[in-house]
Amino acid sequence: MRNLFSIALALAAAAGTASAGGVLLSSPYYTITVTLDYTDQPDPYNSQGGIETYRSVSAFTRVAFGPSYMPDLPAMFSVEYGPAGSGEGLLPEMQISGTGVIETYELQPAWESDEPEEGMVTSGPEGFEPTLTLVSQAEALVGGDGKGDDMQAAPLVPTLYMQFNENFSIVGPELEWVYPSIGGNYVSSSAVVFPVTLADLGQGSSFEITCPYESETATGTWTIQFLAD
Repeated sequence: MRNLFSIALALAAAAGTASAGGVLLSSPYYTITVTLDYTDQPDPYNSQGGIETYRSVSAFTRVAFGPSYMPDLPAMFSVEYGPAGSGEGLLPEMQISGTGVIETYELQPAWESDEPEEGMVTSGPEGFEPTLTLVSQAEALVGGDGKGDDMQAAPLVPTLYMQFNENFSIVGPELEWVYPSIGGNYVSSSAVVFPVTLADLGQGSSFEITCPYESETATGTWTIQFLAD
């Protein structure tokens, strides 16, 4: 069971040193949207049987930030606890969940002979439950997942690092398709790590971040928007 008293003491300590340590005391509520657009041109020798064009949109509502009880995180999500709207209080959390949809997609053909075969959707697209997870600076510098190829250069000011993950289901993927004479395939999750300065979060202004998306054969763009409520 969570020790609320210990967390409250840690937050009080963080608040007491905020002016000296650059700790974020509170932020307004944000709606955070994460959009992924990419294209993967089909090629019988390099890329086939996957997704040719793709767009997903994820949203996280009433997201607030506040003090952290962890030394390697300058701030944490402030999550309401108790019955909805009760105003009982806030708890610091490292991860929150949102809602996501696959807005548009086009399947690549696949080749077993000289003639391409078109894919047929067998289930989906279904909605999904993406996540935003706070990571330390050390984790961010390797992309949060050990790859380190999707991380922007961070500004030299107090910064919070977040990892977004589409978080598709392992069992029962949100989109599946089949090539009748070849076999089937399914959508895979994509993730990105990005920095946000504490100054931006604390001021309550809306802002946008863009990051390149790259896989072995696909290219595209991540667009992350923070809209102050």
